[in-house]
Amino acid sequence: MLQRFISLLTGRRCVYLIDFEGDRYISIIEKSTIGRTGCYVYWIARLFWVYLNEDGTCSDQSGYIIGWRYVD
Repeated sequence: MLQRFISLLTGRRCVYLIDFEGDRYISIIEKSTIGRTGCYVYWIARLFWVYLNEDGTCSDQSGYIIGWRYVD
């Protein structure tokens, strides 16, 4: 099912696996946000800020790595 989900993505998006407070989930982030300071991520009616790093990881405001790019 995950592969089917990923195959539906366009080339303008990246899929990130986020590990936030012990829970892992998938977030789709527009590629246009990569290279900027970061972007907002929604999760279960919560909104938090992540920084997108050039090496494919993303981090929280304290710099702790909370996720990584799954597919381009």
